[in-house]
Amino acid sequence: MLSSSVCLDYLNNQYTPYTNHIQEILAILPFTLRSRSALRVPKLSLVQRGVATVEDVDTAIAYGPGVRWARLGPFLNLHASGGSGGITHVLRHLGAAQREWARDLGTYPETEDYIESMARGVETKLQAHDFLEMIRQRDQLLIELLEAKRKLSKIP
Repeated sequence: MLSSSVCLDYLNNQYTPYTNHIQEILAILPFTLRSRSALRVPKLSLVQRGVATVEDVDTAIAYGPGVRWARLGPFLNLHASGGSGGITHVLRHLGAAQREWARDLGTYPETEDYIESMARGVETKLQAHDFLEMIRQRDQLLIELLEAKRKLSKIP
């Protein structure tokens, strides 16, 4: 794991123009890494079980919750989806169903057997793309999103 000073230098160089929350980001970094892992498990499981392809999962996230979460985060979006009842309504309304869905999330693979199939899925998706250009454009879009978000007074 990177040291706090390396992380701080990186964040200062990359994100200072877009956020004043560098120290807060460092404070939640361990949680963020655990959250990423928790979000990754069901996706790995879906691909490993043949329910979806790598491309299916990437597309679903990129055009679904990923777009919304980049603006408000998961909880405010969940609250917004509950209408006048907010998050309380959603959690009460979907509670039983979500408990059932949670049983099917899968577990992180115990062995490294899954790695090759994940890598093949990514390679298949990337065949028609210039990966370095994709990353450059992704980073440009993130900068534009952060700049646009900063200009909106009602978006936290």
